[in-house]
Amino acid sequence: MLRRYLRGRRLARGLVVEALYRQDVVGGKAGDHLEEILSREQVAPPLEAFAREILSAYVRSAESVDALIARFLENWKFEEIRPLERSILRMATAELLHLDTPVPVVINEAVELVKVFCGEEPRALVNGVLDAIARERNLT
Repeated sequence: MLRRYLRGRRLARGLVVEALYRQDVVGGKAGDHLEEILSREQVAPPLEAFAREILSAYVRSAESVDALIARFLENWKFEEIRPLERSILRMATAELLHLDTPVPVVINEAVELVKVFCGEEPRALVNGVLDAIARERNLT
């Protein structure tokens, strides 16, 4: 289903967002959700590996990633953010902190996923939080 809208690594990131969203809304483990999604989507092995790498990075550091995101929310509580936006922030923050993807790429990809999944309005929130995290961690 996502293959209609996303290609390449953006597709892999979108699949991770879907897995994190399902974990948030339905429960269960994001890893189990990702495996089901990967079997449905039938993506190329390098993209499967990339999706698993991002999700693994989040799972290993979920509490610290969520706490870091929460620190940079202005006028919001972490629990008040819609699940899709929260999932995009989780995916992108894990990628920023644990993978070697350039910061501008991570932020741009997250903003593009917001456009696909959430519309235009939440772009500023996601962009602002990720930029603040990157600046605090001296990743830029």
